[in-house]
Amino acid sequence: MSKNNKRIFIGYYNKEIDEVYDGLVYAVFVSLGFAFIENILYVVLSNSITTAIVRALCAVPSHACDAIFMGYHLSIAKQYSTKGNRKKEWVYKI
Repeated sequence: MSKNNKRIFIGYYNKEIDEVYDGLVYAVFVSLGFAFIENILYVVLSNSITTAIVRALCAVPSHACDAIFMGYHLSIAKQYSTKGNRKKEWVYKI
């Protein structure tokens, strides 16, 4: 794999992620940070407190729930990385 592709999977190659729970926690925190930045941009661009409240109640939990599934599948793929083609099966589920 080239050096540029390794940068994309920086979390996947991190040796600190050695359990399924680690992938879940990191994925949720990254998604909540993304949702925070996204909400700030929406509020600044729309100048509406209603937009901020609706997004806080709908978009933020949605980002966290989606990240749970992505973190789980990425962690399982990392655990199966030594077992051949099973890794591809779990990575494609992301």
